[in-house]
Amino acid sequence: MIKKISIIGLGYVGSSLAAAIASSNKNQNKIIYCIENSNSYGNSIIKKFNKGKFPFESADKELVIKFKRAIKKNNNFRAFTDLNKIKESDIVVISVGFEINHKKFEKNLKNILFLIKKVSYLINPECLIFLQTTLPPGTTEQKIIPLIKKIFKKRQINKNPNIAYSYERAMPGKDYLNSVSNFWRVYSSSNLYAGNLCEKFLKTFINTNKFPSTKLKDITSCETAKVLENTYRAVNIALVDEWTKFSQKLNLNLYDIIEAIRVRPTHNNLRYPGLGVGGYCLTKDPTFAEVSAKSIFKLKDLKFPMSNLAININSKMPSFSFNWIEKITKNFKNKKTLLFGLSYKNDVGDLRFSPSIKLAKYLKKNKFKLNFFDPHVSQKELKTVKKISKYDSLVNYKIFIFSVNHSTFIKNKIIKKIPKNSLLIDLVNFFEKKKYISEFKKKNITYRALGK
Repeated sequence: MIKKISIIGLGYVGSSLAAAIASSNKNQNKIIYCIENSNSYGNSIIKKFNKGKFPFESADKELVIKFKRAIKKNNNFRAFTDLNKIKESDIVVISVGFEINHKKFEKNLKNILFLIKKVSYLINPECLIFLQTTLPPGTTEQKIIPLIKKIFKKRQINKNPNIAYSYERAMPGKDYLNSVSNFWRVYSSSNLYAGNLCEKFLKTFINTNKFPSTKLKDITSCETAKVLENTYRAVNIALVDEWTKFSQKLNLNLYDIIEAIRVRPTHNNLRYPGLGVGGYCLTKDPTFAEVSAKSIFKLKDLKFPMSNLAININSKMPSFSFNWIEKITKNFKNKKTLLFGLSYKNDVGDLRFSPSIKLAKYLKKNKFKLNFFDPHVSQKELKTVKKISKYDSLVNYKIFIFSVNHSTFIKNKIIKKIPKNSLLIDLVNFFEKKKYISEFKKKNITYRALGK
């Protein structure tokens, strides 16, 4: 029976998972301890957490409300820096980031193994270690499990550890919590008992009747599924990038072309043109397979040309967008420019590897008089570019660039606030509706869109 759950790692993913678990009716009477590092960053998260304030900016009102309610209702749902809190846990969730550097893989690995080592000395023998961290395939079975077995032996525990691996598929934005609780999970385990306990645990916070979980035969397969899943998306985006360039040269509307293709069910996941790839996953996960092959399984001759090429192409996409912007604005003497959106994705404030940040740096470097407008991002996040917060100040700008399609821009009818005789550059198909065309003509707005 699951009575006590500990979650190690209170980043956005870990905190959201904690909210999903604690707000579930099936976990109302359970002890849920959440652990973060004892440093200034970790302490700031814990302080907000224990006050009932979700520790990160979020457009998901349900996540914020349910998190606050869960803290208020359950005195045993709290955050700490003391790892000893995990001692009596039935389940210990590890949800920490795994940084990757091909040349320093052993150092990257050392960090997570150090955490696993500390956990292994504290847990009770029946505890399930539930890994949610994205790892190079083979890490758990080749590195983590042998380490835990070694420590169990030192502790004179005569049994195999219970390990499960299940990666998250949560989607940041206004429906983040829903994407945790109402989405398909993939999992695997080190033994039958661990698998059954993992399945039971998933059912406490996921609607598995509607979104059944998939069990793979071994943990390496599960780690591979996560990496391949994100690599597929990265390659898909990179593929469309070259067709964007082709369409620009031939003056084709790539959105219309892709819409026509997506009618076919087998092709309905073809990506659209865009500014680039950002966030924590797609920018690094495609490199994990090569790390796994070379550093874990010693398959030195195995190459991943498409995965590596996709990473390279995607990283250069903001540069292409900037070059295109520079061409269509070269006749503008007044280059007072407002960039709409700075985060890597719509309806989040996450700036990690944001292509909009790259674009902003290109614009600043090339003499554009740039400010930004993003309700999810504070001024302190990008001190070199001034933040604009009031819509009535839009009249001071000549060039408007939409790089993120935050829903708040639609809600506030942004097109009504853009002044006459402006240049509107759309990098994310924000103004895809044909109803805007008449508005553009009425206000003499020049509209240019990437891929159109």
